[in-house]
Amino acid sequence: MTVPGKTASELSGNRPQVPTLWVREMVRFPELGSEDRIKLMPGVNVLVGAPNTGKSRWLRMLDYVLGDDKKPEEAFGEDVANRYKSVRAVIIVAGAEWTIERHWKDEKQATKITVNGEVMTRDSFTLKLMSALQIPMMHYPQGNPYGTRSWPELGWRSIYRHMYRRQSFWTDLADKQPESEQHACLLQFVGIAEVLFSDGYAKLVVSEKKIQQLQNQREYFINMLQEVSKELIDEKELGVALTPDSIAQAVKCHEDEVAVSQNKRDSVLHLLLDSTMNTQSLKNGPTKDVVEKLSRELAMMRDNEESNIVASQRTAERITEIQTHRNLIAEELGRMERAVDAGTLLSDLKITHCPACDRTVDRPSIESGECFLCHRPVDASGKSDSAVTRLKFEVDQLRAELQETDQLLEMLGKEQARLCDEHERIEAHIGRLQQQLRPVRVAAASVLPPELAVFDQETGRLHERIAQLKRVRSALDKRESLAAEIEANKKEVAALQVELEQQSVKINFETAGDLLTDGMNTYLNAIEAIKPKSWTQQPVDFVLRDRTFAVRIGQRSWRAKLGGTLTLFFMMAYHYALMTLTGKDRCHYPGFCVLDFPPQLDGVKVSDSENFVLEPFVRMLAQSDKPPMQVIAAGSSFASIEGANRIQFTKIWI
Repeated sequence: MTVPGKTASELSGNRPQVPTLWVREMVRFPELGSEDRIKLMPGVNVLVGAPNTGKSRWLRMLDYVLGDDKKPEEAFGEDVANRYKSVRAVIIVAGAEWTIERHWKDEKQATKITVNGEVMTRDSFTLKLMSALQIPMMHYPQGNPYGTRSWPELGWRSIYRHMYRRQSFWTDLADKQPESEQHACLLQFVGIAEVLFSDGYAKLVVSEKKIQQLQNQREYFINMLQEVSKELIDEKELGVALTPDSIAQAVKCHEDEVAVSQNKRDSVLHLLLDSTMNTQSLKNGPTKDVVEKLSRELAMMRDNEESNIVASQRTAERITEIQTHRNLIAEELGRMERAVDAGTLLSDLKITHCPACDRTVDRPSIESGECFLCHRPVDASGKSDSAVTRLKFEVDQLRAELQETDQLLEMLGKEQARLCDEHERIEAHIGRLQQQLRPVRVAAASVLPPELAVFDQETGRLHERIAQLKRVRSALDKRESLAAEIEANKKEVAALQVELEQQSVKINFETAGDLLTDGMNTYLNAIEAIKPKSWTQQPVDFVLRDRTFAVRIGQRSWRAKLGGTLTLFFMMAYHYALMTLTGKDRCHYPGFCVLDFPPQLDGVKVSDSENFVLEPFVRMLAQSDKPPMQVIAAGSSFASIEGANRIQFTKIWI
């Protein structure tokens, strides 16, 4: 099952350097015995053999080594997965040779891919492969770009489904792939996706979705606020809708009512005071002016008492803070003093033995003026006091700081004592004032009119309404903040739209669709020339749009027009059209195709058509001006096909 191959340089010749992909060799290693190996070449390679000779398993193993995330048992069958332990593929990527391996029997590498000896994850491998083939990584919308679903990544595994036609997948461009993903792959192949689904477009969609969300949130918030406010606030000024001016007017009305109620209350109190002062029990008591003066003084003293309490609390907190700081300074000072003492004791220790060989060191006379060990100048005593001096300086600084802290604590202690004395004095004064006012209060309590309680209740009710209105006004301010956020997003959208309009000049859906249309019809012309009347339908028309695509035959969808043999021709035409994109300006197709022909398609025997459906591929890939491309096809016949690398399978074992 081996066919000799040529080197990459021999095969490429003078062909243009285009980032293509082709497989040179595949090897699979069994648990026991020698490995199986097939060698492939650029151009058309046909794997020929009767059913159950293992052709499809080789192609599935190639799919697996190129990043399939299924388990080996699911990818190419439990029997093959048990018999073999690893698979290797030597591929040529953009002219460079890569050796790719998958080892599923090794637990550490079961989910990894080895590329030229480097073990990496599947995601890292696909990113490396896409980068080498110059296919940009991007995200695409699934369905409506403004929907709730996030944009998935269009990676290697998505586009490889358009390169690998499995034996059971001959009914769609890429079976079991959503239409939105097919659309993104097609736009990627013709070079439009990177512009249409750019980061700017993604940002635009996010911003526009955010604007819609903010607008809905703002509308819902206003409606909810209106409903809640009607339940909580019954104001004639707010009968229709909440507005800042209406709320301000309602607040002013209530404040005026509070002022009126307070004036009435004051009038009642004055009348009460006059009545109380005229009672028999107070005729020899304090006069009205004295009572008013005492009342004002009592109110002032209560304010002073409250201020004194606040000041005392602050002073106590400050004392606690300073005391904590003083403790830290004292601890640091203790450590520094111990360090000074240790330095003084250890400074007289001399070097008497060599630290390397432990032999006695002969100390020369200090008259030389330098250290006998480091040979740097020393003072006449042979000592250096710089370290001790620095330590003593730090000790002095800490002692000074400790002294300042003690002084501050002393001042704060005096202030706290003063505040305590003042508090006692204020309390005593308040007691005297209350004692002087006690006869008036007793007399007033006996004749206290019920109107005072009514006024107090009304004033409290009005104050609560004012507070509610102010809370509603604060909530209404959120409407303005949402509006500002919406406006900021609209400005961002406008800037992105300008940028995208400039990029849209590069997008021509008609021209891109013509590339696929011409490619498919070129193939159909070729098979019509080889076998007249093989294509009995009208030409194919490929239509690309920004969110969808259509493939028509005449005026109808291709699915409604084709039977078994014509479906085979149609699918082959599609792969031929993709291969024609290789090397074209701005297109991203790596010139690689794997076709696993089914025995039958819609009840029609496929082997009768295997030969001539591949001939257009053989002719195209043999052209000298084409970059190295490759088609690998597996079937049961391919009788007498010329220009293809033929690999025969004879052993039926799987």
